[in-house]
Amino acid sequence: MTNVLTLTPGTFLQSSFDKVGDGRKYEEIELKTTGTKTTFTAKTPIQLHPGTTITGDEKAIIQLIPYASTCLWKPQVPVFSFSGENYLFEGFTFDGLADKQNVLHGKGYHNLFGGNRASKVKIRNVKIQNSNGDGVRILDSRDVTVSGNKIYGVGHDGFYCERCVDVEALGNEIYTRINSGLRSKGSRNVIFRDNTIKSIKKYKPRTGPGIQVENSRANETTSNVRILNNVIDGCQGPGIWAVGHTAPALDAATGLTIKGNTITNCGQMPVIANKETADRLSSVAGICLDGWTEVDIQKNVLDGNCNGIRIGTYITTSAGSGYVVRLTSNEIKNTMAPFNRDAYAGYAIAVTVPCKFNVISEGNTFRGNLKDVFEI
Repeated sequence: MTNVLTLTPGTFLQSSFDKVGDGRKYEEIELKTTGTKTTFTAKTPIQLHPGTTITGDEKAIIQLIPYASTCLWKPQVPVFSFSGENYLFEGFTFDGLADKQNVLHGKGYHNLFGGNRASKVKIRNVKIQNSNGDGVRILDSRDVTVSGNKIYGVGHDGFYCERCVDVEALGNEIYTRINSGLRSKGSRNVIFRDNTIKSIKKYKPRTGPGIQVENSRANETTSNVRILNNVIDGCQGPGIWAVGHTAPALDAATGLTIKGNTITNCGQMPVIANKETADRLSSVAGICLDGWTEVDIQKNVLDGNCNGIRIGTYITTSAGSGYVVRLTSNEIKNTMAPFNRDAYAGYAIAVTVPCKFNVISEGNTFRGNLKDVFEI
């Protein structure tokens, strides 16, 4: 039988969490609300111990203290940090009180979950909202599942994993802000499936991609990444951005499948926005791809994007040539020119550096596009 430590609304204390985990008095913390009292205050960062479960009663709200000190809450210091194995988080809401903080979105402050060298981690049915940082940031870890969460307007990535193995994000609902809904970097055996990712005017700035998968360091490798059956809408950046831009070997980023996704209304960067270079890029699309080999893009619906699929430089560029890309049975329709136009504007499929890629295109359908195919 699980030993449960029940916490009622008030301020979190590290001493309470030190009682929980493998070999400790309790295995689980239950956040139990009482009447109209629903708020648990995170005044200081909390370090968790292996074997910790934190569950809420669905009404529980964890709230970051207003005007959190940047001396204590430094960049990449999360509310909950953890390493080791066996963690479960579910059934509560986190509110970062972004409008009552002294830091900017996307600068590394106020992440909710920060895992490092962890394994067997499950984060499910958690709502994360109104924060300046990442919802979930996991490094050098394995066997991580992020499912059924609602992530609304966090300051950077909804879920970010780096140098991880065996990762799955499924069934999440994410409204992006400054960066990606889901992001994988230098990781292997990653599945992003059945998620809904949107960008709307309520959450600004909003220039990032819906999903970003990358390999950007020479000493990292990325392989077997699958992006399946997601709905992505309204991102001013790409719907999906896949990039391997600095590693010299062709097999540094290999084995990417993008299948069965519906990507709509993505890529319309504003003419003038926040003075960020990315806000004025023309090379946006439903899918932007560069620097991956053995790529299979099939059975996706791309509707109303600026370019459907764009193979070539976006922000950065990859080394070498000989990348193999297969485009099969995709439906690409109603492309539109971005505000910032270039020679490839409005193409359903555009290969902007043709000598670099071996592109095999079969059974794709086109309807209502400004233009269909450029240089295959």
